[in-house]
Amino acid sequence: MAWWGIFPDLVVFAPVWVMYIWNLITGEINYSQIPRHGQLGLVDTNTVTRIFYDLSHSLVVFCVIMLLVVLFYRLFTGRRARRSASLWAMTGWGFHILIDVPSHSYTYSPTPVLWPISEWRFSQGIDWGTPTFLLFNFLALFLLYLFLWYTEPSKKRVKWDNPLS
Repeated sequence: MAWWGIFPDLVVFAPVWVMYIWNLITGEINYSQIPRHGQLGLVDTNTVTRIFYDLSHSLVVFCVIMLLVVLFYRLFTGRRARRSASLWAMTGWGFHILIDVPSHSYTYSPTPVLWPISEWRFSQGIDWGTPTFLLFNFLALFLLYLFLWYTEPSKKRVKWDNPLS
């Protein structure tokens, strides 16, 4: 699921960062010319990046591709897809899009949730770099970790020796 969770941003930003690093190495640009968080988003730098961003951050595109993958899986394996771990892992892509909607605004790469059906983008997003959002993000991750740790079968859980007993 981790691969698919970063897939939308990897498709968009990896080529741009490779270009920036190459330009740094060759001396075309200097370090101060690389955009920082809160400046002009990398998505707005060129048309190709915008197209990749729209494709990889659209729930419509995700649902169509997921449906095609499930249909091909069933066609070629003859089995139902609901028990395939690799197909469940693809839902990380969908979760990424859902998380991006409230954490992006018009000032920083608004998420095109319904593209290509609609150009609507959520305008009142909270930047994920703000301290309040980060606090809730880390708290949610910590609670999820605790939930997974406590629901794991006890035989797999690490047993710690209690020095006080």
